[in-house]
Amino acid sequence: MVKKAKENEKPKEEEPLEDIWMKGTSEGEEKLNDMEFSNYSMAYNYGINSSQEFKIQNIQKEDGSTRYLCYFKDNVGKE
Repeated sequence: MVKKAKENEKPKEEEPLEDIWMKGTSEGEEKLNDMEFSNYSMAYNYGINSSQEFKIQNIQKEDGSTRYLCYFKDNVGKE
């Protein structure tokens, strides 16, 4: 069923993209470590094949190269 938009209703503000956690598709309960990759698709595949919530962060290295960190919500704040 499709709901009709109410007239003059303001759209909800969307979360900034960097505040959105993606959810892996695995049904297992493995706990993966954060890992850095040389390209975005490798980092994304690592996260999406987990069962955890994750984000991808690009990191600029001193030599001018870009690396991609896949990090998991469960690991935030842990050292």
